[in-house]
Amino acid sequence: MEGEVLTPEAGGRPFIWLDDEIADRRWVRTHHHEPALLHRVDGLLGLTDADFAAYRMFLRSRRPAMAPLPVGWLLGGCSDVMERHGPG
Repeated sequence: MEGEVLTPEAGGRPFIWLDDEIADRRWVRTHHHEPALLHRVDGLLGLTDADFAAYRMFLRSRRPAMAPLPVGWLLGGCSDVMERHGPG
């Protein structure tokens, strides 16, 4: 469900999704034709050095093709997007 909402928000651009639960990997691979990092973060530990390393590696591999998203979108995350679109 989240992938179906977040992928159109990416607007055909590469995107990064950090979450403690990512169930929509297959859907994103099938419907989003740009690179995407779908990275699971341990909900008990929060973001670790390994998570930031994966994030940095993806960004380095995409520069300069990856245009930044608005900071508010990044900070608001999935909950804001889901609120705008409503439940499935």
